[in-house]
Amino acid sequence: MKKTQKTRVHSVLDSVTALQKKRKHVYFFLIALSIIFSVVGILLIKNYLGYASFAGEGGNVYELDIYFEQDATYWAGLYGVALRFDGWNVPWSKVVYGNSIDLGVFLFDCMQVNLDHELYASLVNASEIDWSTIQGASPEDINAFLNLSDTDVYSALNMFTSEINVSIGNTSLIINATFTNVYNQTNATVYDVGLLKDGNGTLVFVSHITDNATFCYYGGICNYQMLLPIRNGTNETYHFFTDPYDQCLPGEIPVPLEYTFVNGTVSNTDGMNMSGVLVVIGNYATYTDSTGFYNFTLPIGDYHVFAVADGYKTYHNVLNLTTPNVTTVHNILLSIQLTGKNDNPGKKSEDTPKEKPQQPQIEQPSVIREIGFIISIAEINRKIKQGNFIQEFISFVSVVEYPLDLYFTISGPVAEIIQLDEKHFTIEKALKKTLTMTIFGKGEPRVLTGFLNITGTFQHEIPITIEIIDKDMLPVEALLIDVQPLKNKVLEQEQFRFKTNLKNLLIDEQYPVTIHYSIQNLNGSTTYWTAEENIYLLTSASIIKSVKLPKEMKPGEYVLRVTAYYLDLSTSDSAVFIVERPFYQYKIFGIPLWIYGLFLVVLIGLWILWKNLKKAMDHGKKYRMVLDYSEIPKDGPRGLYVGNIAETKRKTYFDMDNLKTHTIIAGSTGSGKSFTAQVIAEEALDKNVAVIIFDPTAQWTGMLRKCQDRSIIKTYGQFDMQQKDIKAFSGSLKMVTNAYEEINIAKYTKPGEIQIFVMNNLEPEDIEIFVSNTVREIFKEKLTESKELKLLLVYDEVHRLLPKFGGTGIGFLQIERAIREFRKWGVGLLLISHVLNDFVEQIQANINTQVQMKTRDESDLERIRMKYGQNIFRSMVKTKVGTGLVENSDYNKGEPYFVDFRPIKHSLTRLSEEEIKKYHNYQLKVDQISYEIEQLEELKHDVFNLNLTLKLLTKKLKEGNFYVVDIYLDEISAELEKAWQSLRKKPKKLEIKLIDKKEIENEIKKARAERETATAKLEKSKQPKIEDAFAKEVSLDKALNMDNGATILSLQELLDVLKGITPLVFKKHVNEEKNDLANWVKRNLQNEELAKKLEPCKASADMIKVLEDYKATVSYFKDEKKK
Repeated sequence: MKKTQKTRVHSVLDSVTALQKKRKHVYFFLIALSIIFSVVGILLIKNYLGYASFAGEGGNVYELDIYFEQDATYWAGLYGVALRFDGWNVPWSKVVYGNSIDLGVFLFDCMQVNLDHELYASLVNASEIDWSTIQGASPEDINAFLNLSDTDVYSALNMFTSEINVSIGNTSLIINATFTNVYNQTNATVYDVGLLKDGNGTLVFVSHITDNATFCYYGGICNYQMLLPIRNGTNETYHFFTDPYDQCLPGEIPVPLEYTFVNGTVSNTDGMNMSGVLVVIGNYATYTDSTGFYNFTLPIGDYHVFAVADGYKTYHNVLNLTTPNVTTVHNILLSIQLTGKNDNPGKKSEDTPKEKPQQPQIEQPSVIREIGFIISIAEINRKIKQGNFIQEFISFVSVVEYPLDLYFTISGPVAEIIQLDEKHFTIEKALKKTLTMTIFGKGEPRVLTGFLNITGTFQHEIPITIEIIDKDMLPVEALLIDVQPLKNKVLEQEQFRFKTNLKNLLIDEQYPVTIHYSIQNLNGSTTYWTAEENIYLLTSASIIKSVKLPKEMKPGEYVLRVTAYYLDLSTSDSAVFIVERPFYQYKIFGIPLWIYGLFLVVLIGLWILWKNLKKAMDHGKKYRMVLDYSEIPKDGPRGLYVGNIAETKRKTYFDMDNLKTHTIIAGSTGSGKSFTAQVIAEEALDKNVAVIIFDPTAQWTGMLRKCQDRSIIKTYGQFDMQQKDIKAFSGSLKMVTNAYEEINIAKYTKPGEIQIFVMNNLEPEDIEIFVSNTVREIFKEKLTESKELKLLLVYDEVHRLLPKFGGTGIGFLQIERAIREFRKWGVGLLLISHVLNDFVEQIQANINTQVQMKTRDESDLERIRMKYGQNIFRSMVKTKVGTGLVENSDYNKGEPYFVDFRPIKHSLTRLSEEEIKKYHNYQLKVDQISYEIEQLEELKHDVFNLNLTLKLLTKKLKEGNFYVVDIYLDEISAELEKAWQSLRKKPKKLEIKLIDKKEIENEIKKARAERETATAKLEKSKQPKIEDAFAKEVSLDKALNMDNGATILSLQELLDVLKGITPLVFKKHVNEEKNDLANWVKRNLQNEELAKKLEPCKASADMIKVLEDYKATVSYFKDEKKK
């Protein structure tokens, strides 16, 4: 007895048989290996694993990004502005440090107008570079300079992977380059760095200067960003210059016809005007004078405003200057940045000493009392109400090469109302520490004085004057402050967010406010975090800040204190919040709970591996389907090789005679549906079947030429094809110029030959008429019946005939008629469409083979999901180009399967319009010659030689050999002329016969009548049957979704699924704890009687018996009898 071979094509296919023989050994080996790795991993878990957490609010979706950063030891970053400043003649050089990002502001006397500008950097002056031999450098040159290998992590080969164009004088070069990051952008190409060298090998680095300064990646302002290599990762002195060929004239920058004026004063938060501050507006720059004043004359427009001063945060604002001849006053307030670090969160900075900038010096608001450290305040003079408290934050920055040990005490009467958070601390080189002083308004109103004494490595004292004021005598406060944590509880080392509300009670009076923030323990003895910012307050402001809690803050209560200083007054507010530890960080026997959880997950994973190893292997495949190889067509005289079973090397075939029952191929544009149809047509031609194409795009004309596309030919090996398989197919084409032209189908039906009717010059409505005409012609031929396929008709872009896509439906009526009748004559239809679900039910019922290529049409995807379940649906969504889902009731017991269709043999490229016209004109001449030969035969003239020449002519025309065709045409034309002269007669001209429009209308009427008959039969077949009550379907939202991917809508579908369900799947739905099937019947089918009978069933066989008994009792006839 022949054994049926049945394999589930998930991932293993043919190889699974061999694997099954050794699977027990494989299972035990994998489990043992997993246990070993798990135990070792758990023992070393603290060294190799960490955790990250984030506390978010319910209802939101969060993404946690984990970054790995590595020091860029051999590279330095430089950012800033490079501008023209007439009269500047100081050359620029700067010391830059490895693994650092530094600010560089450069002014140049000449940057030629109306040209792109560049900033150049080199280890030598511009005068020492041989500019006449300048050329592009390679990343290997940089590696040699740094003494690095090409595979080193710091290698320039990893960075300089792009190219830019740079012009130096009249020389234009394309050089190796890279692009640096831009603030708030990804994959930007704004700031570049290119590589140059002269003939002596001197390296030069170049960056383009942008037209307008903007925020750069590091948070400051810039119109350039540059990367520079640093040998040994220490430091280098680079010289900076612009294009040495630039030429400038004094005052050559013209004043615009419409301009406006901007001026103002730059001051710091202490109210001091600042000289020597660089102010940049758009592409214009200046320095403030000795009074802090600046002035601009600008074209009207929108501008970014920046102010840059050493030791201060970069200022930024936006000005809208749209009114000409108007002066805008824009004052600027700068706040101190003592540490020199950037405020932009997440950006790394080094506190390496930097070279002082060569711009004019500005006044510093900090007070340097001793050589060795900087103190942020010179004296303390505060007023405080009785019963209140305020905090003073004093920052210390070390500027010496050794640590500073500082001790703090309070002397004088003021000591009774002041508490310090620390009595001593050590400051490392170039670091900052902050001392928090809490002042309490205790006692009677009075003035207390004293000193903050600093001893240790250095000695210094800061005078203190505190005035305690009677709260009843104090005038109305000008500022109200309110602090609100956004969450009163926060996890350790998480982000703590809070809001500070400020309200100005002085109407229409704006004043500066300095805000100090701190987080301390409840008694104020330890400060964990401090910050400061400056604002101008006009009416009110709400400030939301986010702080990452330091790891020193353990679970407990903490106080957030906020103090605002304004108009020689201050006001404070505080709020208490709680720090909690995540439950998974608590320890049992010294091991965190999350380690136990991880161990449990590993054990569960091993159990799943043991239970589902085969299933996991199946899931490795993209296409999940059940395939019985014995139930699909085999190779043979009537087998068409169309490709391979998806993800295998196993060939698959179509039964050629099965094409008589018609085929439809559907898919989105670019899915490969036309190529799939061409593969089927190629195979039919090779089997000596006549193929006629109705082509609205001329794409099929490529079948008359050989494939020359190397990308297609390279895929032949995947399908056991060879280059000798490449071929052009014998046939001809005809341009359709009149939709009513009579087509003699018998004339074009030639076994093994292709006839292409090109309809790309017809209007859409004419295409429908021509399609109707072709169907009418086949009915008119009255072909003999045939059990074998003799003729394959291909209608491409058939969805255009549907009303949904602009068609009238006339052509589609004839297509319906053809589908119902043509099969008996051995004529098959191959339809190509974008969608399948829009075809009327009568057409789908009469098309036996459906090929669904990749589609985005929701109706087609829903049809697949409902008809074949989730597995096929998910595979369909992932289908690649050239792969299709084949559905045929005679194949694979009606179950669909995926096929990778083979590449085409003919040319991918269609013929040009000129070639198509040549074919058409030659065919007209051949038709005329053939007609004249027929006339000569009727006149009893010898036409043997003429027929022989015509045969050779026709053969060469089918091969596309136009040169030989012309020779034969000249020869046969001369012979014909000679023949007619001998008969002293003239030949008749062949006239194109047109179909009467009434004939087409009559055919359409017949098609409508046949549709109505077919529709009536279909509706009749839908009349209620005995099983209707059992087969009634619920809506999709009430469907029962099974674990095997099946979607159940009725009792009949439930019964069908149960007959083929596996015990494993059944147990997932019906066990000791639940009965999903009984619950679904009760809840969604509203059938409590049947649900009660199903509830005790614990085996699929018992449930099948209950359903079959119910089906027998609930019938249409018994319902009628009860009535």
